[in-house]
Amino acid sequence: MDKKSVEEMEAQLETIDNAKAELSDEELDSIDFTRYVEVATVLEQLLYGVQEASNQGESIRLSTSTFASNEKEVNDVTSLVDALADSTIDVVKLVGDIDIGGSLEIKRTVTLDLNGYVLKMTTNNSAVKIFNGGNLTLIDSNPNTSHFFDTSNNLWQLSSSGFQVLGGIITNSGQASVGSGLNIENGGSFTMNGGNIVGCKSSNSAYGGVYNEGTFIFNAGSIQGYAGGLYNKGTVNGNGGLITNYVNNEGSINVDTGANGTTFTDAVTNSGGIAGIFNGLVTNNNGNINGGTFSGQVNNNEGNINNGIFNNKVVNTAGKINGGTFKNVVDNKLLIKDNEWGGTFKVKCFIYNGTFTETSKVRVEFCYIYNGTFEGKVVFENVQIPDSGLLSWILGGVFTETSELTFLTDDIYLHLANAKFDGIVENCSFAFLFAHEMFVKFEGSKVATDSGSSEPVFGETSTVYLNAGRIVGGYILRKGN
Repeated sequence: MDKKSVEEMEAQLETIDNAKAELSDEELDSIDFTRYVEVATVLEQLLYGVQEASNQGESIRLSTSTFASNEKEVNDVTSLVDALADSTIDVVKLVGDIDIGGSLEIKRTVTLDLNGYVLKMTTNNSAVKIFNGGNLTLIDSNPNTSHFFDTSNNLWQLSSSGFQVLGGIITNSGQASVGSGLNIENGGSFTMNGGNIVGCKSSNSAYGGVYNEGTFIFNAGSIQGYAGGLYNKGTVNGNGGLITNYVNNEGSINVDTGANGTTFTDAVTNSGGIAGIFNGLVTNNNGNINGGTFSGQVNNNEGNINNGIFNNKVVNTAGKINGGTFKNVVDNKLLIKDNEWGGTFKVKCFIYNGTFTETSKVRVEFCYIYNGTFEGKVVFENVQIPDSGLLSWILGGVFTETSELTFLTDDIYLHLANAKFDGIVENCSFAFLFAHEMFVKFEGSKVATDSGSSEPVFGETSTVYLNAGRIVGGYILRKGN
């Protein structure tokens, strides 16, 4: 945005401020200033940018006083509670540390500026509770203020030394049943543009420092402390910021277009939908992984991997891989489940698409491969014999010249249809490959046996079609041979 556009926006906001000054309290109460606050916030970001990242993630530097005519400075609990309830006040700004014993109730649209200070809950209640219709924006206009926490036990406490956190703080020396930092009800909305929620451990550790059933827009700041992460049953727009402790997601965690995404450094359990930057273990239980970067292991338990970059091991147990880029081991495992008659049944996994790079190793126990690009190793092991009814299939895909298709057990039965192999096919001992209906192309493939590489029976450049035949010990036996 150019200078002229910024000046025009400033002039429009000033005009609105002048008009507000002429309105009565009743008239102000009847007007929704949400868009006004949003525009002012965006303009502040354009003018002052984003603070350099520190140990608590990015913090958007907002002075707010430039644009908000109705700002109230508070330094005690009474003035804080009164200001948050006063609909004529747009921004409540801390000018001192404040201890509270009861939850701050948000039932309207308001901005809270921590201003580098500490807001501390001292009882077993949520520090902030956002009700249906409430809309809280958290900012921190003094993000370089230093605070310290004693992290020697499971409930982090403010201290004169220890772990350093920069910027304003919401903390809790007690333990609420859910959301010791914030509790966002269905229909409530919370936007976090700065500040830190630290040491907010709930009595039920799974329910986190922030408990959300509404809408949580996370742009900057941090959520830190043992077992004080996020429990989400609503919608999270995880555009930035940092969460360093456990996350349980039953709703959706999305990333807005153009945003970097929230960084999660601890374990995440997902049964909803997730995207972001994940550095710890991710367990996907019947959920959807929709994008992001995954540097820790991913356990996909009957879930869907739809997109993302996976730098570490993926264990795909009766799950579906629909897309993504995989750079490490991908274990595809069957799942044995109990049925209603007292017996068991086996559930296979699927690969519908994806790119498996040269550094990848896809291990198959019982899997259908429908499509994908395979540049690394693909290993079939422990594949069941036909009598069990558990045949693995390759129904499509491209196996590039850098790929290696290997069979590790004595008797492997594999159905093939419409796949293309440009790499090495290794048949250790005795393997059956059945091609059904559609053709399978082996272009320039070399076949290796358990006794060493044989002559390239498919030819370096020739195309061989295997139709309803099999490869035995590295040799083609065509139909009729």
